Amino acid sequence: GYGRNVHSIDDQVPHFGLTPREILRGLCKVNSLLNLPHTIHVHTNNLGKPGNYITALETMKCVEDLASDNTPSIHLTHCQFCAFKGSDWRTISSGAEEIARYVNNHSHVTMDMGQVIFTDTTTMTADGPFQFTLYELTGNKWVNHDVETETSSGIVPFRYRRKSLVHAIQWSIGLELALLTKDPWRILMTTDHPNGGPFTSYPRVISWFMSKKAREATARRINRRARSRSLLPSIDRELTFYEIAIMTRAGQAKALGLKNKGHLGIGADADIAIYDMNPETTDPSKK
Repeated sequence: GYGRNVHSIDDQVPHFGLTPREILRGLCKVNSLLNLPHTIHVHTNNLGKPGNYITALETMKCVEDLASDNTPSIHLTHCQFCAFKGSDWRTISSGAEEIARYVNNHSHVTMDMGQVIFTDTTTMTADGPFQFTLYELTGNKWVNHDVETETSSGIVPFRYRRKSLVHAIQWSIGLELALLTKDPWRILMTTDHPNGGPFTSYPRVISWFMSKKAREATARRINRRARSRSLLPSIDRELTFYEIAIMTRAGQAKALGLKNKGHLGIGADADIAIYDMNPETTDPSKK
């Protein structure tokens, strides 16, 4: 309904008599019946709202029993945006630890991070309520258009600022998700281009993955309250080039069911990138 929304996966969608839980489970079942090569791709409810990590957990749990043969049944997209704790913007903190713990213990989920970059960007999404929230927060111009009367695709210019409590916590959450999720095949690297930042910033994200020193250098410049609420200082993990190859290439191919992509085995497409660097001597913190 116009101007209305649902707030949990068990609220009925206005005029349709269905809940998000029923929709999610139905899509999972149809996906399996049709034997589609990849799982359903889910943008969770309450995206971009404090406390929404609970919705993300409920979303993953609701299709837990529909997985088969130890294969994923759901992909949670740009998970950083649905990993917020807190009751409002003043109390916002990270729910990455809870989400990563769940994913580490359940094989039916894959996700991508939606890492935030401190830069100018343009948000672009069909999530009308989220765009309206950004418009109210920033006062920037909001352009949207109804598509087939079911959604409202739109754009809002946006800048992620280091000194903003919310933006700095978002930056931390994306990295926490990547570093706390043990299996690199289950957490894929994205900036949700252009919503979290441009994909041209991937080298910077990779340096944060691979170097605690690089993370600390950025963390020293962010909002102080955000630093005190971040798990990053306690995380020593530094990813390897092998793990980066999985999170940027092989993992995506596997998640999408592209059997001839993302590996160098017999029958694979020769999508080979050659870099002028020595992985034994390269310092990721300087990239």
